[in-house]
Amino acid sequence: MESTGHRLTRKRITQPGESSSLYSDIFNSTENLLIEAKGSITREAIRMGIGQLLDYRRFIDPRPELALLVPGKPRPDLLSLCADLAISVIWPHETGYQHATANQSGTNNS
Repeated sequence: MESTGHRLTRKRITQPGESSSLYSDIFNSTENLLIEAKGSITREAIRMGIGQLLDYRRFIDPRPELALLVPGKPRPDLLSLCADLAISVIWPHETGYQHATANQSGTNNS
């Protein structure tokens, strides 16, 4: 993504009263897109990622779009869950990536 002009960073989130900061996995500042990476496509991993994204987003202004980066295509019910929450899902496919956008549970090639 950086080779195509996107600026990728991480967000440091410091909450009042907390002794340590939280760090997002990837923040695409070019698209105002917060991305949480997960190492599996289990229901537990997807739900953990959703929770992290929703938690982090509260502290970022302007409010970012959300996406999960996962190692494979999740089951349709998990894609639907993410779509219902306006969270896109991205996974590797052959020579690039596919994604299900937040407003649909179908797939697109990127």
